[in-house]
Amino acid sequence: MLPFLFMACQKTELTSYEENNKDAGTTKDSEVEVIDYCGDPLVATLTNSDETVVAGTVTVGNDENFLYVTYELTGNYWIDNAALYVGPADDVPGTLYGNGTGSFSPWNFPYKYFPWNPVQTKTFVVDLSTLEDCFLVVAYAYVQDVSTGDYYFIYGKNNNKSPGFYFDYCKQSCQEPTCETAFAWGDEYATCFIDIPYLNGNRWGWTNGPLSSGIYDFELWAGAGQCDLSKGTLVGTLNIDYDGSIATVTYSMDAGFTLNETHLYIGDEPVPQKNNGQYTVAPGQYPYKHDDLNGANSDTYVVDGLSGDIYVIGHAVACGEFPTSMSNLQ
Repeated sequence: MLPFLFMACQKTELTSYEENNKDAGTTKDSEVEVIDYCGDPLVATLTNSDETVVAGTVTVGNDENFLYVTYELTGNYWIDNAALYVGPADDVPGTLYGNGTGSFSPWNFPYKYFPWNPVQTKTFVVDLSTLEDCFLVVAYAYVQDVSTGDYYFIYGKNNNKSPGFYFDYCKQSCQEPTCETAFAWGDEYATCFIDIPYLNGNRWGWTNGPLSSGIYDFELWAGAGQCDLSKGTLVGTLNIDYDGSIATVTYSMDAGFTLNETHLYIGDEPVPQKNNGQYTVAPGQYPYKHDDLNGANSDTYVVDGLSGDIYVIGHAVACGEFPTSMSNLQ
């Protein structure tokens, strides 16, 4: 009886909330307008605590003004009631555990939904200005399998966070990011391509070395034409962990920047050679490449079979909001 009684006391508040947001993505309980998301929405599985039931998905995304959290149940599963928490981890009703689980109190979540009849789709709409840039999402629902009559408590579970029945979301920018070429600069280890006499052309960038065994942190600079750092933007770091035979190379982007592509050269000469024996610094000719990262924050290579001192060229296509328009994608 508790869910029924709670429904009766909350219906007016919920109806009022939806009426105030008629144009924000929610119409009737089981109908959702097409949402024009900024960036890429996050999709998580809706599952029970022991992950024996997969009832559907929850999609989290935003436009310029609102956050949308859409529950989409599939098959025989229907929503009896639902609740949503979005906000700081310290304020979530209940307890978050270090292993990614939690003892939550959905009845105290700020957004609750009790349909007159069970539905399979529900979108919560939240004013984006009330949220920090990144925040916690706890998506809860009490659902029924109409084929068996069984009920389940389910939560949104991000497959990238296992175990865990909450996940983080960061607001997606509504501006198309600018993408620029970037190279790792190793300070005293760095030699500009322009200063290598046997290279033709005026392509900018750096080879870094020789590097003996050790750990190195190099800056990743975008748009630094002619190897002039004053023209460029610092977008991240390149970490190299070399033990004399294996090198682990990790690209890590600073806040506000992401990766679309990375290209890596490691060898005993300053720059690679093409099949015809000519030296080249064109990133497409590097032996290691990830061409479809789609906005990743980091990328890692593990290269073995090395020996002695090495040289490293770390190239990336970095995307973000650059302070000025640059045109050095060479």
